[in-house]
Amino acid sequence: MLKNTHDTTVTVTGAAGYFGAVLCRKLLAEGYRVRAVDNLRYHGEALLGLLDEPGLTFFKSDVRDDRAMGQVCAGADAVVHLAALVGEPVCRINPAETEAVNDRATRSLAKIAAEAGAGLFIFSSTCSNYGKSEDGRALNEEDTLQPLSLYSETKIAAEQALLHTNYGVMRAVVLRFATLFGVSPAMRFDLLVQEFVRDAYVTGRLEVYNPQAWRPFLHVADAAEAIVRVLKAGTPSSRVYNVGDEALNSRKAGLADYVLSLVPGAEMLVNDTKADPRDYRVDFSRFADEFDFRATRDLRQGVEQIIRLLRDGIVSDPFSKRFNKV
Repeated sequence: MLKNTHDTTVTVTGAAGYFGAVLCRKLLAEGYRVRAVDNLRYHGEALLGLLDEPGLTFFKSDVRDDRAMGQVCAGADAVVHLAALVGEPVCRINPAETEAVNDRATRSLAKIAAEAGAGLFIFSSTCSNYGKSEDGRALNEEDTLQPLSLYSETKIAAEQALLHTNYGVMRAVVLRFATLFGVSPAMRFDLLVQEFVRDAYVTGRLEVYNPQAWRPFLHVADAAEAIVRVLKAGTPSSRVYNVGDEALNSRKAGLADYVLSLVPGAEMLVNDTKADPRDYRVDFSRFADEFDFRATRDLRQGVEQIIRLLRDGIVSDPFSKRFNKV
């Protein structure tokens, strides 16, 4: 079992990213000591409000640097590995780096964490590994994976390595997250919910490809809570979990309807010229049952939150490169 939260040190890679910036704040609020690791590829402003937190130590390091990873893992009770090249566009542009970061660095980091004495390694993966549900049913952790992108291929390769390696006392837990949405200090507008809201609110036109396709969603704050649930469970069995909520499986058309109901005058345009083969519903019962987890925020709340960012001018240019990975 891990120690009391106030005696527990958690190393978080990708700490300045969209998910990492939210997770670090959550961990600090829960009383954990946090080692925040990031190479600042996408800048580090998301951590500005945390630099005076006594429980946080920041390391500017790259997960491909084994020596640096040895330093950030030394004495850590748990490692939460979020750092990755995320999404197909950036992975397609940088295939060699994608394989090095998403797959090989993950394997190396897990080994380093185990050798350093960590009891738990949590790996952030993705439900997009399922690719497409042929019969439309909700897919569980035992279903066949159908990667449709290099991003998913590298995530699956890392998953398999983690689940089939004996790390001694350290447990490796793989969390396949639903598509994240919501506001973060490291805001992104290239995730589906934010993209829909941005396009409808700014341009008045919401272009939807394959509107009947299913996608699972999860608010980024609920994703951070899921990590905390695993940490508080101590050292659970090494296995894979889908992390989301059945109620947040939605067709893309349903998401578009949420957005359009809150953005008067915007219109939806169905575009069949650009194929997007991803179409999957996901069964989240394993994680829900074992960790007593339910999402606390729905799509409407997330959409309203993002609209406020735009309406109040907090984000003046959501098309800016700083809010998009590519």
